[in-house]
Amino acid sequence: MGKLKQLHILSNYIIGKQEDNGIQELGGLLNLHGSFSIQKLENVVDVNQARRARIGDKKHIDMLLLEWSSGDDMVSDIQIGDVLDSLQPHTGLKELRIEGYKGKMFPNWLGQHSYNSMTYVSLKSCENCHKLPSLGQLPSLKYLRIEGFSQLKCIGDEFYKNEDNRTLNIAPFPSLETLYFLNMPCWELGNLPGSEAFPPLKNFQIEECPMLKRDMSLDGDSLSLEGGEWLVESAFMATIIHHLTSLQEIIIDGFLSDVSFLANCLPKSLQKLEIHNCRKLEFPEQQQQQQKYDLVELLIDSSCDSLTSLSLDAFPNLKNLRIECCKNLESISMSEAPHTALQSLTIDKCPKLVS
Repeated sequence: MGKLKQLHILSNYIIGKQEDNGIQELGGLLNLHGSFSIQKLENVVDVNQARRARIGDKKHIDMLLLEWSSGDDMVSDIQIGDVLDSLQPHTGLKELRIEGYKGKMFPNWLGQHSYNSMTYVSLKSCENCHKLPSLGQLPSLKYLRIEGFSQLKCIGDEFYKNEDNRTLNIAPFPSLETLYFLNMPCWELGNLPGSEAFPPLKNFQIEECPMLKRDMSLDGDSLSLEGGEWLVESAFMATIIHHLTSLQEIIIDGFLSDVSFLANCLPKSLQKLEIHNCRKLEFPEQQQQQQKYDLVELLIDSSCDSLTSLSLDAFPNLKNLRIECCKNLESISMSEAPHTALQSLTIDKCPKLVS
């Protein structure tokens, strides 16, 4: 492979354990373009081999995937960290994916402000990492996915600014539109900044993070929370939603512990609200008549056991209403009939409904 000096396209390279199929064979391939994946990085046992791959000299690569396979046949933590450090790509890279990395820390290059073309970062199955890299100062980052960090307990300030960037007056994640936290079983504390961070965020999703219990505040357009046995303070939902001033959609699924909306916590901008499998969640109280919401679609499914009556007066623009398995709901009402915006109404398995 190392003799193909003019090769432009190489979708993926699987590292072997022999001299002729090791990572050093990539050293002469400086004309690679587009997307490039390097797999079975666990076979790199010598940091000098990684350096000889000359990843940073491949200036035409747009997307880089660095993947360690699962298993216990790994080099030491110090060596694996040095290997990733030696695989630093050029600063014009647009998309970076790291999977299966077994080191405890990420190298300093990951998150440097000089990567001003980086729009996409995915970190997956980095099971030994107890600290996230400093990604908050990537000026063009639009999509960030953090998944499968089984040892991570806390997200601290280092996630937003590293030591070199603490003096820069830049809001964390100035371009981020999509943020996912998935399958992080030990994550307890989320030290997320307030309304100055994530100004253009549109989609924020948390799934399979059963230990999370710290209030968080964000600005954005879409929020998806999927629970389980969450240790959630009663003010959690209200706090996080209160700062989402451009929020258009909320999906809440599977919260088994006590969760409540506080008065007036739903943003007026909200267009769609779905609540699934949240028996103990308390639906917003029917507030003062002057409080109106732009909600267009409302779905309550197997949730809100405390809800006995629902007034549509607060939702003058509601077009679609679907209520299923709301076992204590007795009435749906409006002070002014007809509700001219309503186009679809479904009520199913609500045995106490009277009117």
